[in-house]
Amino acid sequence: ESTDDESATDCPPQTSGTKKQKTWHYTHKYQHAWETNAEYKKWIGRSMLGNLYFYCKSCLRDCKGGLSAVKKHQSSKLHTQSMKNVKVNSVFEMASVKRSISSVREVKVTEIRIASFIAEHNLPINAVDHLVGLIKSIKLENKDLDKLSCNRTKCTTLINNVIGSTGFDNVLNIMNVHKFSMLVDESTDHSCIKHLAIVIRTCINFVVTDSFVTLLPLANATSKNMYDVITAFFNEHNVPYKDNLIGFASDGANSMMGVNNSLQTMLKKDVPKLFILKCVCHSLALCADNACKKLPTNVENMIRSIYTYFQQSFKRQKEYESFQVFWSIKPHKLLQLSGTRWLSLLAVVQRVLEQYKALKSYFQLEKFNDVQNGINISNYFDDPKNQLYLEFLCFILPTIVDVNLEFQSETPKLYLLYNRIASAYKFILQCYIKPNILNHTDIAALQYRNPENYLPSEEIYLGPKVAVALENNVLTRQDTEKFQTDCLNFLVECARQIYIRFPFNSNEVISLKHMAFLDLKNIKNTPTLGLISRFFPHLMNNPNELDREWRLFISDIKIDKDQPVLTFWKDNLSKIKGDETLMYPELQQFITGLLSLPHSSASVERVFSAVNLNKTKLRNRLSTETLCGLLLSKQLIHESKNQVCYNYDIKDSTIDKHNGGIYQNTKQKD
Repeated sequence: ESTDDESATDCPPQTSGTKKQKTWHYTHKYQHAWETNAEYKKWIGRSMLGNLYFYCKSCLRDCKGGLSAVKKHQSSKLHTQSMKNVKVNSVFEMASVKRSISSVREVKVTEIRIASFIAEHNLPINAVDHLVGLIKSIKLENKDLDKLSCNRTKCTTLINNVIGSTGFDNVLNIMNVHKFSMLVDESTDHSCIKHLAIVIRTCINFVVTDSFVTLLPLANATSKNMYDVITAFFNEHNVPYKDNLIGFASDGANSMMGVNNSLQTMLKKDVPKLFILKCVCHSLALCADNACKKLPTNVENMIRSIYTYFQQSFKRQKEYESFQVFWSIKPHKLLQLSGTRWLSLLAVVQRVLEQYKALKSYFQLEKFNDVQNGINISNYFDDPKNQLYLEFLCFILPTIVDVNLEFQSETPKLYLLYNRIASAYKFILQCYIKPNILNHTDIAALQYRNPENYLPSEEIYLGPKVAVALENNVLTRQDTEKFQTDCLNFLVECARQIYIRFPFNSNEVISLKHMAFLDLKNIKNTPTLGLISRFFPHLMNNPNELDREWRLFISDIKIDKDQPVLTFWKDNLSKIKGDETLMYPELQQFITGLLSLPHSSASVERVFSAVNLNKTKLRNRLSTETLCGLLLSKQLIHESKNQVCYNYDIKDSTIDKHNGGIYQNTKQKD
């Protein structure tokens, strides 16, 4: 007989007469039809335990059995009470649930629209972090939200004439009131417009800041034209640069830093006591670049050829990965040797040495397969001198690169410059100058190019790995002599380039040497500031009063050498006397001026990096005014730490600029 249970059974086999018949058990499976049955559908459902169980939504229980078990459970006291406790939602609750569902849907739609905005306009996905924060920060009511408008014309005007204008006013106020140093550089953007960028360095309340000022279009980059453009800008905005400009830094280009008719000589006519410094980072990069020219050209050709061979070929890169796996080498990408990036040479050399075994094996296979370019590169690897040249560079270049990297910082480092350069210079001299001469001769007077002062060729130190390789006779005698001669020429040229750019007996470098008193380790060892003050008379009013305050200062203070330099000077020079005046006013003015002096022009280089991020090949119609507005706006937003576009403090002066006059200003400029 068929029932709703549709129980599954196993048919018993036929047995012979005398055997006892075996009892067979029936299994009862869950039926989907129960879910449509008016009697059960409100509470029954399929169980997660399997098809032999059913689930009661009211009792929140799994029960085993077929239809009879379902009926038995339905009539149980537990189930009856549970069904009574089920609350029927009111009309208002149903409406609330409906609104909640609608709200969730609207949130999802909004998130999709935000993602669509990023995708449509080719924006960086990182920008969405601030975009969501910006939307959440909007406090407009619906009636005010309808009034909101910001098309591209209005947005550009707000950037240029409201936000950027506020930032520009702030910078002008600083230049009008405080002593400042000027950092300049020129470059050409994607639309072939040449700009001169100006950045100023100031020390206000012992906070040293590099601030972008402006971009000035240049018809040509002659020293006279740059001088005229800069002075015209200062005069137009009534900046008293002849009184407040105390330092100037730029790269070593002849138009900027030449001895005759350069920008620095013209500025010095206006400001006779102007402190001049060629960018340390540019100078050190040139030292390394010129020294490398003393090595055989096949070293550079080898490095460039390796990168070029893999650059545009995905097939070769995938083939090379198997060699990296075989030699258990990290799957790093090969790097390109760049002529404009200061630190690229060392990074490229280190990467080639890291991948040397895999590269050598790969190009040996390419040579076997008769690939011409692969044959040429394989020949470089077959010459053991090339690996030793790379090992030598890997040993000596960090001496230059580490100093370069340190002085790219925006924190004041000028007082460390002499010590760092002198240490690097001595390190290079130690490799090839006799110790007794080096230890008993002042570096300013040492004859670093006199062969009589050189060590014997076998004692010249070229690094630990090179020393081991030469000890193991990996080169022939003739190759060893050539290799040692090339490396000696590198060391001599490197020392020469450093001395040319930092002549240790010049007044400029001597002034840097005396500036070391700003380092906390040297304060107690500096009894007088007379030696340093004579180089910077424009930073003080009374040298006698300065020295008197200094001697009182060093006898009164306690020095914590682990304390940050700027924090130390701020804490100790901000002390006041009983009459509410500064205890060391002359000393504070002098040290504030010294901390405002530049040590490199890396900050102005970063301006052009920012320009290239904004004015791309696709956005090459951005005007100079808009570029300045963008850079000044970004600077204003980040004036306070931990503030971004959606939470920075918008002052009343900025809001007041947002009026109908902003468009008139734009028309006047046009």
